[in-house]
Amino acid sequence: MASDQIEDWVRNPTKSHKGGSIIWKVVVTSFKLVEDCLVWKIGNGRKLRIGEDPWSGCESQHLLSEHLIMELRQRGLYTLHQLADPLGNNLWGQTWKSALSIRLEGEDASELTRYYKNLSIAQIKLRDSEDELIWDMDPQGTYYPKGGYAWLCKDIVDREPAWWWKMLWKINSPLRIRLFMWNVLENKAPTWDILQKRNFHGPGWCSLCKMNYESSIHLFMDCCYIKEVMKECSMICGAAFRWEGSSILEGWHKWCTDPGLRKYRALPLLVIWGAGWLEIISFFRIKYAYL
Repeated sequence: MASDQIEDWVRNPTKSHKGGSIIWKVVVTSFKLVEDCLVWKIGNGRKLRIGEDPWSGCESQHLLSEHLIMELRQRGLYTLHQLADPLGNNLWGQTWKSALSIRLEGEDASELTRYYKNLSIAQIKLRDSEDELIWDMDPQGTYYPKGGYAWLCKDIVDREPAWWWKMLWKINSPLRIRLFMWNVLENKAPTWDILQKRNFHGPGWCSLCKMNYESSIHLFMDCCYIKEVMKECSMICGAAFRWEGSSILEGWHKWCTDPGLRKYRALPLLVIWGAGWLEIISFFRIKYAYL
């Protein structure tokens, strides 16, 4: 995709993913994370559209009314370099064509003057280099997944920690199993109720018993197979295990606060991990019939 095509695609408010792969659909639907922080590092001003495109640090001060944008376009003024006054440049800053010189009056003239003031506050001065589209949340102007994740989490940094967070990470079990339990407790495990909300099509029944609709609470707690596993574990360990509750979180709370189960704290994680893998295998067998 050529540079100008990328810029037009970024500016387009409706980004189609029709006919694309699953990965491309995810990219398109998640692009707002990147788009919200894309700005122009202004060089010669030949790419930045007047009144529409943001520059670094401008917040919403780059926006002009649709009426003024149309008035400017009727005068052939589309990009920032066309507003520059070539006769008025000096060492102290960039000068711009006056509203009077481009035949603007009243509120339109006042609005354009405010636009010039915001350019001046941002110390915008045109130079010989090309305008460059950058991600404003990174000092180098480059988007990285780590930076995107930090930006995505900015609204939840003050979120009060859940009681089970630290407890989960302290359990002696492989990291991948603890991560999977985290997803289960956050109701993000790929059970059929969640997958169908994400437009995946399938039977929706439990991958273990094939008799009930598959949800997180059923697959990881209420399924007859899970109950049988817990029963067998009780017999082997010589303890009365009760893995039950109205939700996985409630069941986990009961398990963790039972003093008699302290040394068996990792057991639900292992059982849930096994059920989760069986569910994932079942999903791919349905999706790809040749497996």
